[in-house]
Order: sequence, then structure tokens, then C-alpha cells
Amino acid sequence: MKKIKKKKKKPCHVVYTDYRPTPLQHYIFPAGGDGIYLVIDERGKLREENFQKALVFFSFFFFFSFFFLLFFFFFSLLFLLLFLFPNDKNKSLQLLKEEEKTKE
Repeated sequence: MKKIKKKKKKPCHVVYTDYRPTPLQHYIFPAGGDGIYLVIDERGKLREENFQKALVFFSFFFFFSFFFLLFFFFFSLLFLLLFLFPNDKNKSLQLLKEEEKTKE
């Protein structure tokens, strides 16, 4: 308060109340959802039906993100197996290509 008072060069008063002037409400906006859901109202009461609707979209999102990560892991492993550990067939193809180049 002293900093504000010093900067503005005006008196500054603090007003204290036992209640919250603006009611506190908690909303959830799920990714891919069709709207915003009030889950805790101004009285602090949980709105179960809105919470369950929002959870449906969260579970849907996490379900597909899990499969995306699994898909990414599979192809990363495939990349490691094919390119970092080449097999004999790949080596023989490389040798054949090199021989063709030397013949030309």
C-alpha cells in the first residue's frame, strides 16, 4: 500500500468485507467439447451433471491421445530397427547399387 500511495501521491484506503463481492464460480471448457460447463456454483456446490458431461470429453481426448502416443512409439521403434540396425538384405542392395555405378 505504501508503494501505491507513494507513486500516486494520493491517500489509499483498504476496504475489507467478510463476503466476496464477486461470487466465485468454477467452469470447465473441455477441448473438443460443445461449450462451457459450470461445475461449482457461487455457493460452493458441485454440479454433478455438468461435471459428468465435461468428463466425457476429457476421457474421449485422453483415449485418443493415448493411441497417438502408442502409434508414435511404434513408428519410432520401427525407425530404430530399420535404419540404425540394417539387415543383410539392405547391405546386399547397397552393394548391388554400388556395383552398377562402377560398371557405368
